[in-house]
Amino acid sequence: MTRFVGIDPGREGACVVIGDDGVTVIDMVQWARAAEPVPVPVLSGDVVAVEAAYVGKNVRSAMSLQFWRGRLIDRLPTGITLLEPTATIWRAKVLRRPRMTRVVAKAVAMEAARLHAVGLPEVYPDHVAEAFLLARYSWGWAAAHPAEVVGG
Repeated sequence: MTRFVGIDPGREGACVVIGDDGVTVIDMVQWARAAEPVPVPVLSGDVVAVEAAYVGKNVRSAMSLQFWRGRLIDRLPTGITLLEPTATIWRAKVLRRPRMTRVVAKAVAMEAARLHAVGLPEVYPDHVAEAFLLARYSWGWAAAHPAEVVGG
């Protein structure tokens, strides 16, 4: 069984693993203000989507996030299919709404996860909702590009 993983990276973030049906949560890890990236439940053969860093006006924050993402990605196992969509790309594919303010995007993600995810806890932060939707992105990508899935 191929697993699909979404990672909302950052010092406050989450990792959600879903199964072949695209909605059932198999595993989940979240973190807040961690000094180092926490171990995430990614296995060889998984299709993994890690949101690409957004470079805004604060260069220091962007560099810090990229450093964090790099350390997190470096700890992933070999034999995975790694996707790095920007927020605009995955939101356009999964939510059908590419351009939103950060506040609206988080609210829309929370509502979409509430409606579609099976197996998430009743209460969770927006990082978990976005990680779930990134997992949905990896699920849809794999369906559209089966020949490009590592080991698939």
